[in-house]
Amino acid sequence: MILDLRDGEAAAYNINVAFEDGSVNEHAFRRWHAKFESGDDSLNNEDRCRSELDVDNGILRVIVQQNSCSTGRDNEEQLGIAPTTISR
Repeated sequence: MILDLRDGEAAAYNINVAFEDGSVNEHAFRRWHAKFESGDDSLNNEDRCRSELDVDNGILRVIVQQNSCSTGRDNEEQLGIAPTTISR
Protein backbone atom coordinates (compact mmCIF):
# COMPACT_ATOMS: atom_id res chain seq x y z
CA MET A 1 0.00 0.00 0.00
CA ILE A 2 1.37 3.40 -0.96
CA LEU A 3 0.11 6.39 0.98
CA ASP A 4 0.29 10.02 -0.06
CA LEU A 5 1.56 11.35 3.23
CA ARG A 6 0.74 14.93 2.27
CA ASP A 7 -2.98 14.18 2.34
CA GLY A 8 -3.84 12.99 5.84
CA GLU A 9 -7.53 12.53 5.08
CA ALA A 10 -6.89 10.25 2.10
CA ALA A 11 -4.19 8.33 3.96
CA ALA A 12 -6.50 7.74 6.93
CA TYR A 13 -9.24 6.62 4.53
CA ASN A 14 -6.89 4.15 2.81
CA ILE A 15 -5.74 2.72 6.15
CA ASN A 16 -9.37 2.25 7.21
CA VAL A 17 -10.21 0.51 3.93
CA ALA A 18 -7.20 -1.80 4.23
CA PHE A 19 -7.60 -2.73 7.89
CA GLU A 20 -10.98 -1.82 9.35
CA ASP A 21 -13.30 1.12 9.35
CA GLY A 22 -12.41 3.32 12.31
CA SER A 23 -8.83 2.04 12.63
CA VAL A 24 -7.44 5.57 12.37
CA ASN A 25 -8.74 9.08 11.93
CA GLU A 26 -7.08 11.96 10.11
CA HIS A 27 -5.93 13.62 13.34
CA ALA A 28 -4.22 10.45 14.58
CA PHE A 29 -2.61 9.89 11.19
CA ARG A 30 -1.21 13.43 11.14
CA ARG A 31 0.12 13.00 14.69
CA TRP A 32 1.82 9.71 13.76
CA HIS A 33 3.23 11.19 10.56
CA ALA A 34 4.73 14.16 12.42
CA LYS A 35 6.17 11.82 15.05
CA PHE A 36 7.81 9.53 12.50
CA GLU A 37 9.03 12.45 10.36
CA SER A 38 10.80 13.87 13.42
CA GLY A 39 12.75 10.63 13.74
CA ASP A 40 10.79 9.16 16.62
CA ASP A 41 9.98 5.67 15.39
CA SER A 42 8.82 4.26 18.73
CA LEU A 43 5.34 2.82 18.82
CA ASN A 44 4.71 3.81 22.43
CA ASN A 45 1.74 6.06 23.12
CA GLU A 46 2.71 9.38 24.59
CA ASP A 47 0.88 10.83 27.53
CA ARG A 48 -1.63 13.35 26.18
CA CYS A 49 -2.74 14.70 29.55
CA ARG A 50 -5.85 12.58 29.74
CA SER A 51 -7.09 11.93 33.21
CA GLU A 52 -7.63 8.46 34.51
CA LEU A 53 -11.16 7.14 34.87
CA ASP A 54 -12.85 9.52 37.27
CA VAL A 55 -15.67 7.26 38.39
CA ASP A 56 -16.34 3.55 38.37
CA ASN A 57 -19.18 2.71 35.98
CA GLY A 58 -20.58 0.30 38.56
CA ILE A 59 -20.93 3.09 41.10
CA LEU A 60 -22.59 5.31 38.52
CA ARG A 61 -24.98 2.51 37.56
CA VAL A 62 -26.05 2.08 41.21
CA ILE A 63 -26.64 5.83 41.59
CA VAL A 64 -28.78 5.93 38.44
CA GLN A 65 -30.77 2.85 39.50
CA GLN A 66 -31.46 4.39 42.90
CA ASN A 67 -32.86 7.53 41.28
CA SER A 68 -33.70 7.07 37.63
CA CYS A 69 -35.06 10.62 37.46
CA SER A 70 -31.68 12.14 38.26
CA THR A 71 -29.92 14.09 35.54
CA GLY A 72 -26.32 13.86 34.45
CA ARG A 73 -25.72 17.17 36.18
CA ASP A 74 -27.17 15.82 39.46
CA ASN A 75 -24.86 12.82 39.24
CA GLU A 76 -21.85 14.95 38.36
CA GLU A 77 -22.43 17.15 41.39
CA GLN A 78 -22.99 14.15 43.67
CA LEU A 79 -19.78 12.47 42.49
CA GLY A 80 -17.76 15.70 42.26
CA ILE A 81 -16.69 15.12 38.66
CA ALA A 82 -16.43 17.24 35.52
CA PRO A 83 -19.59 17.74 33.44
CA THR A 84 -18.25 15.88 30.41
CA THR A 85 -17.22 12.78 32.35
CA ILE A 86 -20.63 11.13 32.42
CA SER A 87 -21.58 12.04 28.87
CA ARG A 88 -18.55 10.23 27.46
